[in-house]
Amino acid sequence: MKNKSLIGSAVFGCLCGMLFLAYDRDTSESRIVTPLERIENGTAHIQYASPLFDDMPPELAQKIKRNWSVAKDLLLQNNVIDKNTAAEWKLVSSGDTAIGITNQMPMEEAFSFNDAMMSDVRKKGLQKGDAYPAILWNEKAGKAIFFWLRSNGHTAAYFTIEAEQGEKEGKVWRVTSVLNEVQKT
Repeated sequence: MKNKSLIGSAVFGCLCGMLFLAYDRDTSESRIVTPLERIENGTAHIQYASPLFDDMPPELAQKIKRNWSVAKDLLLQNNVIDKNTAAEWKLVSSGDTAIGITNQMPMEEAFSFNDAMMSDVRKKGLQKGDAYPAILWNEKAGKAIFFWLRSNGHTAAYFTIEAEQGEKEGKVWRVTSVLNEVQKT
């Protein structure tokens, strides 16, 4: 009698487990979306990450922000950014591009923005010892300035990328300048 009740309990437990697994597998909340499905859904570019400074020692975050401030001031002093429109430019860490910029774009536009940002101009322009780069983004103007402070502390390097209407629907971002440098005037 004891064996029958033990076997019955085991069978019941197995059936409950199989039903739970079958239900869990079919619910959308528990399904892992494949990269192909993300592309088909137009969400392949969306990243879920915490901001760069969240996991960084505060002293290092402050140093990076100071460097950005110096470089941004150099861009303003040299009229790279018009002082009258300075408030329209949003400062975004180059490490937080997804959070601050591309997550809000359609997938193809986001891909073109990232391609422009990671261009050969950037790769060839960054030098050992340069400060961590940032982006000044003006959504209304369809323009971004990728910039950083040179290791000498008084030269800012930058290049611009701008949105154009693509062949299909949506915008395409392209590098629109060579690498430029400005210094204290």
